[in-house]
Amino acid sequence: MYIAVGITGGLCLFLALFGGMIFSFSGAADANYPDWLQSALIADRKSMLRSDAWRSLSFILVAAALLWVYINGKIKMAYMLPVLGVLILCDLWMVDKRFLNDDHFVPKKQSNVFQPTACNLQILKDKDPDYRVINLSTNTFNESQTSYFHKSVGGYSPVKLRRYQDMIDYHMSGANLNMSVLNMLNTKYFIVPTQQGPQVQYNPDAYGNAWFVNEIQWMETPDEEIEALYVIDPKNTAVVDKQWKSRITLNDDIQTADGQAWIKLTDYRNPGELEYEYSSDKERFAVFSEVYYKTWKAYVDDTEVPLVRTDYILRGAQLPAGHHKVVFKCRDELFVLSQTISLVASVAMTVVILALLALLAKRNLVRTKAKA
Repeated sequence: MYIAVGITGGLCLFLALFGGMIFSFSGAADANYPDWLQSALIADRKSMLRSDAWRSLSFILVAAALLWVYINGKIKMAYMLPVLGVLILCDLWMVDKRFLNDDHFVPKKQSNVFQPTACNLQILKDKDPDYRVINLSTNTFNESQTSYFHKSVGGYSPVKLRRYQDMIDYHMSGANLNMSVLNMLNTKYFIVPTQQGPQVQYNPDAYGNAWFVNEIQWMETPDEEIEALYVIDPKNTAVVDKQWKSRITLNDDIQTADGQAWIKLTDYRNPGELEYEYSSDKERFAVFSEVYYKTWKAYVDDTEVPLVRTDYILRGAQLPAGHHKVVFKCRDELFVLSQTISLVASVAMTVVILALLALLAKRNLVRTKAKA
């Protein structure tokens, strides 16, 4: 125990006393700020290190003192463990409150930061939830109000897929507004600037949530794939990287006379599970107006079918003939494995702790009998 306290407490004491002299406390982004702000940031960072080092040292010394009095028989385990648990809870509570504190909890009335505009109210009259909106009357990819009320093509996020950012740069920014790409993203409503203020424009050409294509064009590189979206009609033609060719057995020209084929979204249970229904008298290749990511799995009547990245960012799949349901589920195998390992480890640790406590209780009982 003395060694453990010496190492952990000594490190905290060293950082509290000398940490401000051995670290630079500056980052690459600091160069964007004026000198006075850089100095203030460095001072704040030094202060945070010192205060946390002293705080950690205090908890270590209190915990060590508690263990010392227990080891020396001045307190029973029945009292020591609850006190130690409270100490641990206080430590966690103090850190957690930094990230989730009273300022994050406000009355519902105060939380209504975004009030719907006339355009939002007009679009919300459409009770069909299966469409997207793009707001061109503001900074399309640096605002969040549209996303508060609708499924938005734009909106701000500090984290986004690199491929979606590519689509923004190539096909959805400034003069690069590619209507074919917006249609394949199921953009049903546009909010556009006018002299009278923002107005809503309905787009009757949006492709919907999913559609069958008549042709697949294979691309050698991602650059070819994203450039092809300038010239093809995504409603009838899908562009796919050649790396996915092993997952599709259809001929490249898959046009059929099946004019009665249809596919539609039937259930949007949550962002992690979507359900479609379709009918076709032949095998078809379907494109889904959802962004492809490796954690998504597709199932036709509970049988998994391989997904392919289509049209640079969307999902595509070869579907068998007939009348079937297609269910998309987001399943991160690494997360599931980590969750399982964590559960097994927690159970094992609990068993070990209970076994040790039982063994300790048995030894104390034997000692008591021996003394008697």
